[in-house]
This record gives sequence, structure tokens and C-alpha cells, in this order.
Amino acid sequence: MAAQPPHEGPYADDEISLIDLWRVLTRRKHWIALAFVVTLVLASGWLALKTPIYEASATLEIGTADGSALESGGDLARRLENAQPEDLSPAREPVLTAADNEGRIMELTARGPSQQAADDFLKETMAEVQERHDGYLEEFRTEQDQRLDEITKRVQLMEVQRDEFENRLGRLDGDAAAIGGLLTLEQRLADRLPQLEKEQSKLRRSLSERVTGPTTVLVSPEPAAEDEAGEASPVEPRTRLVLALAAVLGLMLGVFVAFFREFLARVAEAGEEEAG
Repeated sequence: MAAQPPHEGPYADDEISLIDLWRVLTRRKHWIALAFVVTLVLASGWLALKTPIYEASATLEIGTADGSALESGGDLARRLENAQPEDLSPAREPVLTAADNEGRIMELTARGPSQQAADDFLKETMAEVQERHDGYLEEFRTEQDQRLDEITKRVQLMEVQRDEFENRLGRLDGDAAAIGGLLTLEQRLADRLPQLEKEQSKLRRSLSERVTGPTTVLVSPEPAAEDEAGEASPVEPRTRLVLALAAVLGLMLGVFVAFFREFLARVAEAGEEEAG
């Protein structure tokens, strides 16, 4: 049985080689170029009309009062975000987002129509947070100072009373009942005084800088993106990414148009042959 030629058979006419595809692309290259240029022009137009969005970020460390945060990170994030209108757009005015790291470290991000607007809005927000927390801290310290002052006075008074009891005991001679009463009162003072001194020491520790301190700025507001010259650049739209995607899409669209035009041309030729 003779071997069948590779291009003979019922599907020979449907076979397309890579050379045939290349010839189609070269014949229709103007369509590919047109689709490529149109896509890039449309993408460039969209970039020109799109309002740039700039971003600034900063990091806060929430202060503490006796080892506890002045405000939980989750509460602070919700409070800041709920204070903004729901339909707020960074293309018109700055918008703030807060990320809670499940601790006292808060990352604040502001987006706005300009880098200056984002920076200023972020600084205002941080100042408001610090001012509010300073109020919490001042209230805590005032309360603790008053309590400490009260206990200190009580300790001093009990020490004076203890000294008076000792002096009275020295003057008593043979009065067993009076001596017993004074010893009982002195024992009560001796039992109560260490408790007050312990509470006094605890209050002093609660006011120490190790466990009580204000909210501080760990990272000052800085642009989220910079160009090669070190200048702030918008985070949206991403010009290079958009143009790259537009170029790829334009090439794909151009190839599709080229093959579609080739298909229409062959259909037209087949119709003319049948008519002839």
C-alpha cells in the first residue's frame, strides 16, 4: 500500500502551517498597527482624564496608662473611619484608612488628589488622635495623683498617731486597761499601714514612664510612591502598568482583526469562485 502524501486527505484544505499564519499577519499588518495605536490612544486618553491619587502613610504607637492602651487599635480604626462620609472619594478630598496590627502599633494611610492634601490630612488626623489621647492620659494622671496624695496623707497621719501611742504608753504606769487599749489601737495601725504603703507604691509605679506614656509618632507621614528623581508620584493610576496592558491588548486585538479580515476575504473569494 502506497504511503499517502502528508497534505492529501479529507482534511488537507483545513491544515494551516505557521508560514501561512505569518503571511496572513504580514498581509494584514496595517490592521494590527491600527488596533495597537488605537488602544494606546484610548489608554492615554483615559490616563489624561483620570484624576491622580496620591498616598501618604504614617505609624503611631498608642500610649499607655498603667500598662493598658489609652485606646484599643480596633476602636481607634473604627472611630477614624466612621468619622468620614461613606461616599467620600480620594479624587475629591482626602480619605483615611487605619490598619490595626492587633497591638498598640497603628498604620494610618491617607489618599487624596494631591500629595500635599494627603500629607496635611494625615498630619491633622494624627494631631487629633494625639490630642485626644493626651486628654485621656491627663485625666488618668490627675485621678492617680489625687489618689496618691490622699493615701500619702493617710500614711503620714497614721505614722503620727503611732508615735503618739508610743508616747502615751511611755507615760502610763500600772493602768493595765489603758495600756491594753493603746496596744490594740497600735496593732491596728501596724496592720493597716503596710497596706496603705503598698497601695502608695503601686500608684507611684502606675505613674512611671515605663507603664504610662503618651501616643507617639514612630514613622512620620511619607509618600507611598516616588519617582526616579525622588519626587512623590501618584499611586493611581499606574501609568506604566496601564500602558503595558494596553500594548498587550492592542496586539492581541490587532491579531484577531487581522485573522478576521483574512477570513472575510477568503469567504468573499470562495463566493466569487462559486458564482463564476
